[in-house]
Amino acid sequence: MPGTGGTAVGQGQLTPANRFVIDYLGVSPELSDYVTTFYHFRCDDEKITDIQPAAIGHLSLFPFGEGEMGLPEGGVDPSHRVNLLTPFSRAIPFRVDGPFHAIGAALSPLGWAALTGLCAKTHGNRLYRADDWLASALVETGHALCAAYRAGEKDAEQCVAELGPAMLAAMQPLKPGHP
Repeated sequence: MPGTGGTAVGQGQLTPANRFVIDYLGVSPELSDYVTTFYHFRCDDEKITDIQPAAIGHLSLFPFGEGEMGLPEGGVDPSHRVNLLTPFSRAIPFRVDGPFHAIGAALSPLGWAALTGLCAKTHGNRLYRADDWLASALVETGHALCAAYRAGEKDAEQCVAELGPAMLAAMQPLKPGHP
């Protein structure tokens, strides 16, 4: 596939849509300017191949599943337990060794800027390790929630109930002239 550096990302048939389950979870009024929705995404297939559509940025926990996302200019970004999906200007192929469960927050443009301080144009179309870009307390919460979910100690709603306040605490005022 062009743009994936000759890797297997995006090659082959896509996983059928009926294999995916997604639940949308509410956003507190305090976070509503920053997060458009929380979600719990699941696919229990052994191998998952799909396309991430062009979208706003996400903070996403991957308690189950490891994979990689093809980059528009070639190469891949590997997934991590706590991920920062930067805003995407185009659809991007990904593959995951499942089962794959994700608990995440779709960020508004304001949320992206306040949480990351990063320019979406400069950092777009990437799957980052959140540890490298976000406040350590938020990332530590994300790792703890992944472990609790994997152990069956917390469900997605309980994870979101803890993730939301940790995100709010990590929000920073916008820098002057933030693009």
